[in-house]
Amino acid sequence: MNSRKRGSTLFLVIIIAAALSIGAYSVLDLVNTEFRLNKRAAIYNEARQAAESLIQSSIVDLKGRLENETA
Repeated sequence: MNSRKRGSTLFLVIIIAAALSIGAYSVLDLVNTEFRLNKRAAIYNEARQAAESLIQSSIVDLKGRLENETA
């Protein structure tokens, strides 16, 4: 009977360890997904700011050219 109880305890420990491992994997996968989404958002924001800066610079350049032509 003692070996049967040990076997049951070992089986229970293996099941609990598997459940904890699956939980840890899920949390790590969630963190990885959040990291990728945040990185993508940062790249998008950087690209948008660069585009806005380029547009602003182009507008200033065009205004300068138009003012030189009309003067």
